[in-house]
Amino acid sequence: MRTLFQRGSRTALAVLAGLGTARAVAQIDPGQELCPGIDCASVAVGPFTPPTGWALKPDRRPGFVIHTWTGSTNNNSLRLNSNWYDNDLELPNGPPTDTDGDGLPDAFEWLLSSLDEGYDLGYRRIIMRLPAGSPADQIWASSQWWTMPKWKRTGLQTHVTAWLDAKELAGDPVTLGIIGGYRINDPCSLSMAGAHGPDPTSASDMCVFYQNVKPWMDVGITEYWFDAASGHWSPMVTLQHSPDYSGLVRFGGEAVPFEGEGCDQQRTPVPAAVAAGPWFAFYRFVVSRFGDTPIVDPNTTDLAVLFNGHHVSCGPTNGDEWVFDDLKRLVDAGWVAWTDGQQGVFDHWKPYYPGRGYTFDYSFRYSIEAVRRVYDFGELTAVIDFNNDGLLEVGGSTTNDLDAFAAVWNANYGQPGGYLDGDVNGDGVINIDDITFFTSAANAWTQNDQLVGVDLGPAWWHP
Repeated sequence: MRTLFQRGSRTALAVLAGLGTARAVAQIDPGQELCPGIDCASVAVGPFTPPTGWALKPDRRPGFVIHTWTGSTNNNSLRLNSNWYDNDLELPNGPPTDTDGDGLPDAFEWLLSSLDEGYDLGYRRIIMRLPAGSPADQIWASSQWWTMPKWKRTGLQTHVTAWLDAKELAGDPVTLGIIGGYRINDPCSLSMAGAHGPDPTSASDMCVFYQNVKPWMDVGITEYWFDAASGHWSPMVTLQHSPDYSGLVRFGGEAVPFEGEGCDQQRTPVPAAVAAGPWFAFYRFVVSRFGDTPIVDPNTTDLAVLFNGHHVSCGPTNGDEWVFDDLKRLVDAGWVAWTDGQQGVFDHWKPYYPGRGYTFDYSFRYSIEAVRRVYDFGELTAVIDFNNDGLLEVGGSTTNDLDAFAAVWNANYGQPGGYLDGDVNGDGVINIDDITFFTSAANAWTQNDQLVGVDLGPAWWHP
């Protein structure tokens, strides 16, 4: 029998018996719970190839990213969100904090409320970012399961699994995914010193990879996104065809593999890479590498942009932050929008958009309003903010929102369409009723300082 871990020992073994070359690994702190691992006797070893006729099936739904990990060391050295971190290092065996004494740890109160928030906002594709954390000054850690306290692993297996099951039973299921590192090391350690890309033909590597992924599959995740995988894209895209994962979980990578070099030179996605699997990239990497409007085929690729608050890192838009027109332009060009699903994480980048009596208090809210307009679903706070900038410009010296609405309404009159086509009342048809509704909402604002919203209805991905 091949096993990665010697049961009853507190030291993770780096190599299967008789396989490969041993490499140094970190010992588990004697004060922590054991890291028993999973039996690897039946884990498949490659090479893996797609079945005849296989083709990528794109998922066009927007994503809601929960920042269990924020990247800031202000709160803890694992850089976890302070709502999710609960003495993970200081008291790895617990007990967890339970302020109200209801039996549900505070960390899971927050996580479940975040899942509820994404669900209630209309998202059915939710992604958790590095839930076990990752040390500073290293690439993102791949060991996102066994490195968590046991009470957290148990909570995920109970509370989160039950949450997913309830949505499935209600007939409106959720796709839950996580983001973790791609390169592997010791599954019992967050250290990435000496980590390497997994070799699909190595039994030891496939066992380590299995340790990182399989427990999350048992929780109920059906997407696993691997950070810093673009340099390893060729072997990475084959892993989804292993019988251990095929049809059970989608594997995606970060960032989008590209051809060409240079910050000021427009590069292009590698055709073979984007045809073989889904990818996501932060907004700043998309526009600095591929230009302002990188057009991709939405029928044959699955490329997502995470619109967070980071500045563009280079190129002609260096220093810019994203605005609504950027999100709309990239979605129209074939990309999928992912947005921050946690208030307060990136507020230092976009604290608010000032408008007379109407502001986006958080970058989070700005993102939600933007996605709802582009994907045409859910409740909008102000129907007259047609360009989603927080400025209600429908009278006096500034009429930008009124002018933008009038232009598309005239162009699309009598046709079916969505909010951004001129159907501002959400009835599916662009007609005189939209003019009446928009004018009434504008008067309510200019005359009485009253905001009028609109419910655009359920998204196309809802049953």
